[in-house]
Amino acid sequence: MSTNHDKKLSELYDLKEMYETRLKSDNIDKSLKIHYQIMLDSINEKIEKRQIFRKYFTQRLEKSTVCPSCHKEMSSHDTAQVIQCMRNFIKS
Repeated sequence: MSTNHDKKLSELYDLKEMYETRLKSDNIDKSLKIHYQIMLDSINEKIEKRQIFRKYFTQRLEKSTVCPSCHKEMSSHDTAQVIQCMRNFIKS
């Protein structure tokens, strides 16, 4: 599961880099620039939420952090529940 999670995270970082590069381009019109920024914001949000699961397993998670899948505090999760939430989150 971790390998798939890492692969998806790597793909998100690649997309993030692509959109950041496109945003820096001087010869794109304003509507396209707005679209790129919206996509970049969405990618950043997904990366941030996936990092929550990584922090859980490396035990660097703040107790009040909310699960991006079930919206309960992560501190109430056992390992099996975290794995299930991670699967659900990745599918969505």
